[in-house]
Amino acid sequence: MAPLQREAPNPLYMQVKEALLDEILSGRCRPHDRLPSERELSQQFDVSRMTVRQALLELARDGAIYARVGKGTFVAAPKIDQQLRTLTSFSQDVRSRGGQSTSRVLEAREMAASAEVAAACWTETRVSNQCASTSGPGASPSSCRATGWLEGAAGRAMTSTPGGRG
Repeated sequence: MAPLQREAPNPLYMQVKEALLDEILSGRCRPHDRLPSERELSQQFDVSRMTVRQALLELARDGAIYARVGKGTFVAAPKIDQQLRTLTSFSQDVRSRGGQSTSRVLEAREMAASAEVAAACWTETRVSNQCASTSGPGASPSSCRATGWLEGAAGRAMTSTPGGRG
């Protein structure tokens, strides 16, 4: 890390913050890596612990680091930056981040709709509807399970496909 510029117009804590952020953004400090203690950083930068503490507070406020009481301060995992200018599907979001989205039918069966489902589907409870549950791959944090109700031919097609149980 470059030495701090003590004559620069920006405060020392901002310079410490920028130096630490540069370490994080460059990949030299990876997500969940433990940072040196306040004492170690104050010695490394030749500043007071209060100056280091202010820099760490700013980094934590910005979401770049997190602290665990009694454990230390760690580099935070990068946040997903999602622009809310256009509406996109889950699959489109995953693909835009270089991932792959898949799903499979876990169960598909014909059953009578509850009053709540019938009201949401604008149908009567005595009409049979098909219930299909799908899931993303594995048990990763990004997987999800969804249940949907299909009426008529679409539902019958779902229950007759391989993987569906009727």
